[in-house]
Amino acid sequence: MMLNCFNIYAIVWTIIIFLYDLRWSDYCEPLNIHLRIFIYVSVIICLFLGQVTKDRFKCIRFNHRFRIGNGGTILICILQLFEYIYCREIPLLNVIFNGGNYSDFGGIPTFHVLIYTFSAFYAQVLFYAFINERKFQFIRNYIIIIFVVFVLQFMRGGLTICISVSALMYLFSLRKRMDLKKIIGLLFSFFIGIYAFGGIGNIRHGNSWNDSSAFYSFGRINSNFPIWLPKQFVWPYTYIVGSLATLNYNVNLNNTEHNFFGYIQSIIPDFISKRLWPNSETATPQLMTRTFTTTTGYFDSFYFGGIVGIYIMFFILVIVALFVLYANFIKDKYRLIVLSNLSIVFALYFFTNGLHNSAVSFSIVYPIVFSLISKKIKCPKYKFVYR
Repeated sequence: MMLNCFNIYAIVWTIIIFLYDLRWSDYCEPLNIHLRIFIYVSVIICLFLGQVTKDRFKCIRFNHRFRIGNGGTILICILQLFEYIYCREIPLLNVIFNGGNYSDFGGIPTFHVLIYTFSAFYAQVLFYAFINERKFQFIRNYIIIIFVVFVLQFMRGGLTICISVSALMYLFSLRKRMDLKKIIGLLFSFFIGIYAFGGIGNIRHGNSWNDSSAFYSFGRINSNFPIWLPKQFVWPYTYIVGSLATLNYNVNLNNTEHNFFGYIQSIIPDFISKRLWPNSETATPQLMTRTFTTTTGYFDSFYFGGIVGIYIMFFILVIVALFVLYANFIKDKYRLIVLSNLSIVFALYFFTNGLHNSAVSFSIVYPIVFSLISKKIKCPKYKFVYR
């Protein structure tokens, strides 16, 4: 099943190990044996769980009816406008008119995370409604939110996640009509997407579309990199293997600071943990280079719990997934959205801890919360009621 988070985890980490072992970057040092064994073990477990849980994906239907007006989209646009006014900038315009200069957009403190995460969830609801009913209004509002929230903020990560979730939902809707032609088309679209990701990355750093020289240097790309590959693929390659390379570097250095409360904090979504423990210790990785600042979703677990902590984090991830898969209280109209986001959490664990990263995890939390609320509060005018 293309939507099965366990299968996706196994596929992604198998690809990452393969690409890492190609050693196209000098930063890809030989992988620590304990880390390699963990990856192999986690992949085998996920392949097994993928088979065990495959029946949980057969009950998803595409006959829901949504009563969604334009109010939600208008509200999101207004809130986002307030953020741009508050910060006195629109990041995309800074990139265009300031020679590619870019800085992370902070938005309105506290509210920015809520606006951003709900916008992502609402966009996914709109896309799922479009798959069900094929109404132009839904896809129009979806595109508006994507542009106003993600494109204007020049957020490649958020844009990639939101579109990936939408793509998973769409692919699942085609599961019974998938043929070789569609598979080839999807693979072609995927390679075009990562090619564009590299080109946009060049522009983001003030270079031309075809000038990847900065990352060639930062990523220490060596002569093993195939000359027939477009240089834009340097970006996705370094993004894919860079996190594992940094984690491997820290494991070899035994960069740990055993701390139980720090470990607990690394599991909870950061929007909550930062407010519960504002002065708590944070996991500090040793970096090989300022270019590779991500450390996979397992670094915090290693920093606070060593190699054992990595295994514990993996099993927590599995338990969360099994809970979501077998939680019957999640409404049918939200189930595909939840499973798609869960698959993205598993897929992106080579890059970030999706459970701790509120920008990712809240798209799983919102459907669960709304499902619980709708079961306790029966409101005939509830916005997302389906027939």
